[in-house]
Amino acid sequence: MRKLGILLITSLLFIGSCTKEEDLEGNNVTFEATHFSLEERITLTIPNTVLSGISFITACWDIPFGAEINYEQMVSASNPNPYAYLVEDIKPKTIKMELMNVEGCDFSMLDNVDIYIVKKDVVNMSDIVVYDPLLPDNSYNAKFIGSVSNIGNDVGNTLYPTVDPNVTLDEFIHDNDFQIYMNMEIDKTFTSETAIIKATLDLDVKLINEN
Repeated sequence: MRKLGILLITSLLFIGSCTKEEDLEGNNVTFEATHFSLEERITLTIPNTVLSGISFITACWDIPFGAEINYEQMVSASNPNPYAYLVEDIKPKTIKMELMNVEGCDFSMLDNVDIYIVKKDVVNMSDIVVYDPLLPDNSYNAKFIGSVSNIGNDVGNTLYPTVDPNVTLDEFIHDNDFQIYMNMEIDKTFTSETAIIKATLDLDVKLINEN
């Protein structure tokens, strides 16, 4: 998160020397909001034990009888940067998933993945309540941010799930601590003791300007 601090300091130095159009006579340059990106990185692991004793099968074989194994994990993330309160309209820009250590297979071991951001005080995954844009007044503690479905063969070790460009994450990032929840379907075997996935969430943010 050092990147956010550097970008915010640089942006504040720039904004501090600017005046909005209505405050400066003869200025024909339209004021524009300052947008930039910041990154959040998390790592999650899938233990081989989720394969329920079929891990002896050669890596990347279809799970017998066309079955799929559901696996979900919630990982804590932290945004300790003191400048986080200076940005708003925080939206997911891209999500990059990297499979780090599985030999003999790639992301084709998964059929689909759904990704959510969750409030820090949610302890059990069964307590997650996802925001419904059709019922915005209902209480919630999580928001859907992206997914990838029908993952094909030979996709490689990098995935870019499709993000929801309309969801705003201000309340989660401003809260400093939050969680990332992933729900996935595994449809192929892997023989590594664990499958390690590194996820990088690239966020588009707008610098708050109250002048």
